[in-house]
Amino acid sequence: MGQQEKEVPLPVWLGGAAAFAMFMVAVMLMVGLLMNHLQRALGRARSEAVKNQAILEGIADGIVVFDNKWQVIGVNPAAAELSGQSIGELVGHDIEELMRSGDVAVDADTWTAMNQMIEQGEPAQFEWRAKTFSASLAQVRGPSGAAIGNVAVLRDVTREVEVQRARDSLFAVAAHELRTPLNAIVNFSRLLQDGLVPSHMRRETVARIMANAERLLVLANNLLERARLEAGEVRLNIERFDPSELIAEVQDVMDVLAQEKGLELTSHVEEDVPSTLLADRRQLHQVLVNLVGNAVKFTDEGSVRVRVHIPDPDHWAVEVSDTGSGISQEARSRIFEPFGLAEDPVTRRQAGAGLGLSIAKQMVTLMGGQMLLSSEIGKGS
Repeated sequence: MGQQEKEVPLPVWLGGAAAFAMFMVAVMLMVGLLMNHLQRALGRARSEAVKNQAILEGIADGIVVFDNKWQVIGVNPAAAELSGQSIGELVGHDIEELMRSGDVAVDADTWTAMNQMIEQGEPAQFEWRAKTFSASLAQVRGPSGAAIGNVAVLRDVTREVEVQRARDSLFAVAAHELRTPLNAIVNFSRLLQDGLVPSHMRRETVARIMANAERLLVLANNLLERARLEAGEVRLNIERFDPSELIAEVQDVMDVLAQEKGLELTSHVEEDVPSTLLADRRQLHQVLVNLVGNAVKFTDEGSVRVRVHIPDPDHWAVEVSDTGSGISQEARSRIFEPFGLAEDPVTRRQAGAGLGLSIAKQMVTLMGGQMLLSSEIGKGS
């Protein structure tokens, strides 16, 4: 008999195929579940990333992210706006390049200060591109705890610093401007009270007391006016007025002050000026008193002149000119600022709080006008 082939029983073969099929089905189900899980995880990650990006873009403070080599790897829109550069112009540059571009010296002291900020978590202020920033630095660490970079939070505090400087200036001015007239008033009053002033000098002594009291009143009025301007409480009363009458009133008020210094105060309204003009008459009167008073104060000899004229078909102007010492180019940028004195407030020759010109300019601007200045050292303004 020949050798017969060994046959695999049909049920065994079918059983193996079914097990394999079931295995493949299980694998496919597992793959499907895994893919579904991954998709949900990616969706959550994407959603979290979008949310984080929205939060980052919505933060008003500037956020700058650096790697371990202090190269910028991330910037939010606020930081770009604060710096005046685009995100693309900031990313990829290191911190030394950025600081030098804002005229900030990068030296050993700078790095020491930055390391102290990171260690102590305390913010620091620095000047950069004509602005003052408050910066906080912190390390960014990865899952293993190793430092992978640093993040800086920037806030523009320019306005707060300006307010603080103005407040400091106010204290300095008050210490000097209030103390001097108050001392004079107290001392002269004591002399009168104790009967130590001869009869022929009493009138002069009382006049000095009155002059110092008026000086205090001017300072108080200027401080109150400045506060009203800052609070937006000044309301204009625009009306028609006669420029000739207004100029005559200003001359009457200021003539005594000019005569005391031996100066000639003149006023003139050009023939082409209309008989009535439109402005807040009371505020304009105060503006001219401040300007004429300032001109008299800084003119030792010569004259002060007030002139109303028509510079062009669309405007009328009041010009106050003097033959005084003139104003330097450097001082012109600050004399119209609050407490913006041309000299040191303690050592300067002339008294004053540095408020009159700033108030005058603000009033003129509020009325829709402009205040312009031309001056030459030794020839006047």
